[in-house]
Amino acid sequence: MHNIIMKKMLWLLIVVTNTYGNPTLFKVEGDSMLPYIKPGNTVITDNNVRLQDLRNGDIIVFLANGEFVIHRLHKQNGNIFTKGDNNNFKDRNYLNKETLVGRVIKVN
Repeated sequence: MHNIIMKKMLWLLIVVTNTYGNPTLFKVEGDSMLPYIKPGNTVITDNNVRLQDLRNGDIIVFLANGEFVIHRLHKQNGNIFTKGDNNNFKDRNYLNKETLVGRVIKVN
């Protein structure tokens, strides 16, 4: 049962092809951001962004349980959360200034 739940909660997994330099390249391996970002795409991030600079709808990279995740930022009623476009659920509250890696600036 736990494996089924985990599969349903599959986040977009990515492989870091560079370190935290600016910009950073990530190769996409999951489907949580379909149809906009597909497995095999490469995303480029701006890592000089601060949490307070993010806008509703930005796609960001952040750390969750030691894994890099690419999801969309949502702001509603003064609260922020992240969610994959292809997911039916919000992420747990992983996003803070320590877990934010960067904002996606290009998808290839």
